[in-house]
Amino acid sequence: MNQSQIEEIGFGNGGGFTGAVTSYVLTKDGNLFSENAFTEERSLIKKIDTSVVDDLFQFAESSDLLSFRINKPGNTYKYVDFNIAGTHLKSVWTGKSENKSLNLLYAQLKDLCQIKE
Repeated sequence: MNQSQIEEIGFGNGGGFTGAVTSYVLTKDGNLFSENAFTEERSLIKKIDTSVVDDLFQFAESSDLLSFRINKPGNTYKYVDFNIAGTHLKSVWTGKSENKSLNLLYAQLKDLCQIKE
């Protein structure tokens, strides 16, 4: 059973010429949603195996990611947002973050929904 304190992980990217934002949310129970960045309306994409979700949430909690913050968006940016009991711990960066755990988690989350950049 997953004892994660993280309830959801939001992630995505945005910026560029259009300023469009692509947002996703992975819930503790394995639901992967696309999320409208403006209305916060969610659409279920698919269900992710709970063992994969448990591994991702445990990785986030066992690394330094819950205490690490970066807010350095560029013209284009990526973000990861941990929702813990309604508190959002968000990091935003452009290119590669200096935090290797953040880069790894973001790549693994992207792979879940086959996001291409």
